[in-house]
Amino acid sequence: MKTLYFVSLVALAGLVGCAEIATLHCGNVNEYAFGERAGQAGRSKAALQSEIATCAATEHPLDERRVMAGYEAGRLAYCSPEGAFRTGQAGLSIRPVCTAGERAGMGRAHRLGQQDRELQVRVRSLTGERRELREARAALGPDDDAEARRLGDEISRLTRRIERLEDRRLLLSLFDG
Repeated sequence: MKTLYFVSLVALAGLVGCAEIATLHCGNVNEYAFGERAGQAGRSKAALQSEIATCAATEHPLDERRVMAGYEAGRLAYCSPEGAFRTGQAGLSIRPVCTAGERAGMGRAHRLGQQDRELQVRVRSLTGERRELREARAALGPDDDAEARRLGDEISRLTRRIERLEDRRLLLSLFDG
């Protein structure tokens, strides 16, 4: 019986805590910016309307028209080629919030964003490898000239590869949608 009482108290405290969090959140929201961020993130209208309903149950209901106006502006940015590029760069799939016409213009940009992400990962990996080689070269003794030259050559080779990958990233960033 004591366990049931304790669990009930914890559950009640959790609900009260959630209500307080919702009230705090809903009372400190710029409705347009809130909707815009949700649209830019590719969130669904249903998820956004659920949050609007949560806030409607507090003393700080949101102005649904302002939230949805911001959402539509953000959704249009998300559903643009530039938005698709950023989504690809982030390693995310395109969410189903865009119209068929909008999606038709997003595929290429999304693939370019994914390519940019892959290049960025390779650059990071090679940069780490180059740092390790530099550390190894710095730790060599004065009698290790041959090894120092070999490491220097390898560092130069990695530097050239990194520069080529960065050039490719630059070209990808210049796409015009």
